[in-house]
Amino acid sequence: MARLDVRPTQIVTSYDRRGGNDDFNNFARRGPDGWVVLADLEGPGYMSRFWFTGALDGSHGLRMYFDGERKPRIDTTIGDFCGGTEPFIAPLACFENYCWYSWVPIPFRKKLTVMVQDGGAKQTEGGKPGDERRLFFQINWSRLNEGETIQSWPRDMTDAHKTALSELGARWKSTPGANVPGERHEAICKQKSDTAVCELPGPAVIREFRVSLDDSSIGSAVARRQLLRDMILRISWDGSSPSVNVPLGDFFGSMGQRLKYDSLFFGYRDGVFSIRFPMPFAQSAKIEIQNLSSWDVPLTMEAVVEKLPSWPAHYGYFHAAWRKSGEEMMGRPHNVLRTGGTGKFAACLLGATSFDRSWWLLESDETMRMDSAPEPQWRGTGLEDYFNGGWYYQNFLARPLNGIVFKAPFRAVQYRIHFADPVMFHSAFEMNFERGPEMASRGVYESVAYYYLKTPQRSPSEIAQDASRYFPDDPMARATYMTEVNNIERMDDYAGAAEYTEYFLEKNPEFPFAETLRMRRDAYREKIRGSSAAPEFYKKYLSSSNEVARKQAGDLEWFYADPSRALLGLYCNAPSRAFLDGKFVLGAGRDDRCEIARLSLPDGRHTFAVQAQWKQYPDWMQFCLRTHSGDVVSRPDSKYALDAAGGWMTSDYDDSAWPRLSGTGVKGPPEAPYVWMEPHPHIGMHSGAAGLRPEWNNRVQSYVVYRSEFDVPSGR
Repeated sequence: MARLDVRPTQIVTSYDRRGGNDDFNNFARRGPDGWVVLADLEGPGYMSRFWFTGALDGSHGLRMYFDGERKPRIDTTIGDFCGGTEPFIAPLACFENYCWYSWVPIPFRKKLTVMVQDGGAKQTEGGKPGDERRLFFQINWSRLNEGETIQSWPRDMTDAHKTALSELGARWKSTPGANVPGERHEAICKQKSDTAVCELPGPAVIREFRVSLDDSSIGSAVARRQLLRDMILRISWDGSSPSVNVPLGDFFGSMGQRLKYDSLFFGYRDGVFSIRFPMPFAQSAKIEIQNLSSWDVPLTMEAVVEKLPSWPAHYGYFHAAWRKSGEEMMGRPHNVLRTGGTGKFAACLLGATSFDRSWWLLESDETMRMDSAPEPQWRGTGLEDYFNGGWYYQNFLARPLNGIVFKAPFRAVQYRIHFADPVMFHSAFEMNFERGPEMASRGVYESVAYYYLKTPQRSPSEIAQDASRYFPDDPMARATYMTEVNNIERMDDYAGAAEYTEYFLEKNPEFPFAETLRMRRDAYREKIRGSSAAPEFYKKYLSSSNEVARKQAGDLEWFYADPSRALLGLYCNAPSRAFLDGKFVLGAGRDDRCEIARLSLPDGRHTFAVQAQWKQYPDWMQFCLRTHSGDVVSRPDSKYALDAAGGWMTSDYDDSAWPRLSGTGVKGPPEAPYVWMEPHPHIGMHSGAAGLRPEWNNRVQSYVVYRSEFDVPSGR
């Protein structure tokens, strides 16, 4: 990653050549009948990244022609090429966030032509024949240096090829260096002062370093969160000015709050921040903390350092820059990085918060301009597309090189690492994001640029010394509590969810559902404790003066009193009816509330069915049947039928001909423009379930039915 002698990436995309927001259907040329050419790549070289969306489903055709051959060597579907068949499987290739992408390198000796079937997803419910179809794509590729050769993609994959890609996928799934001990350094970072944590002699490479903060003396959840922006990490190489000058939380990928995840190069788990970008230096490395808070903060750092016999000429020095821009910059783009020198752009972490109460902010295309080019050589098709997502994302996702690690209306935090597709420059580099279409979106962008330079330079970070450096207060936050904790639960971070609940209560002391939130906070703490005994956290709320909390605590008391009891949570924004073993058990249909029902479940086989009426998009149905032997939840591969006839709610109904949904479920729920969901104390009830919706076939159906079968074991 630190080498500057690697081949640069190039990009071909469907961006709007007229400068607007129509970033689709801009193909290289038309192909045979029913096909379009996305790219003609001249070799020798290799395609390093393929990203695509707009197809109706994964059966959309994909062909790749090599070296002028008339027959495609790769003749497949988008779905199979991106996560459906070996070797194109996760984490190297995926379908998620409504997009298909692959990092599997596709080499070609002379030429590679990439084609897909014409036509794409309808843009509105009830699309008619002849409606415009929209296909979006991005292809990254690299050309070999003069004199270098390469073999084209084989006609038949050998066992050696498959093994190599399988081993690569396994390495990407692991966290490199996580168990490697390092040099330990401890310091107490005094308030309003700078603290030198350590100095290291060179030549050497920092392979990884880890940081943990002791904030146990800080009683305020708001102050603990602000600490991530109050502690500024600075790293200087060879006695120069700091090349890294970034708020500590953001540097490690935790923007705004601690976010539990791992990418290939940074993350946070079990109270420890870690970063694995290799950081070589010739003479010395100095790591220090500027503490802008009003607290003395103990800090522990562990650095994994590899000594070098001499300084390799092909290495670059690691840099990182932090930028924030807000509404005052309307009409101008958000600048991620502007630097001179020879180097490599390595990664981008971006937070985007909209004050327009819409996701329009995510329509911001990215551009990159290298060296003295008059126009950007890199033009994207949308903010979320750059991060391997699309259609305003779905839910939390952390992959080795890309992720959406926070989403709530109308905010998102996302990252992209240029490991497989390095962006190289010789004299200058600039990266920007549009401020929405026509630069007209009201919002705040915050970013960290990770990059390498041939020689150390001062980081161009612009960090305010006052409260304006903090993550922006969200005007929608009082409405999106449940969305936020569900996002954190998907990270399997119950401590983080409890901490966020404390933070929310401190920021909103008069919140009408505060008593429910305290009960949910206690449920998180009970989950963390992991006791095998029946919990009793709810008992103190049975006599609450708050009627809603008292009723919710009663549901928990009833459930835990008998192992044959179950709680059904049904959340739908269209009129829906739930049946258990042929009997009606619950109705729902409010976009702001999950309905809860008490059920008794004898041992044995059971059938659960839900009927949901048609509703204008966005529509969803989500359920969680909580039993003492585990949750039965709505799944994105659920069996379904439109306008099903007969006794579909009974156990003996034959649903063998019913298809299964394909995909990853709907966004949320709730999904914009619906953002509010009434809080309740049943943790995991939504984060573990998918929101479902079918393709409604031009609105001619009146309802959809979903069926699930499950077993309740004896001796619970």
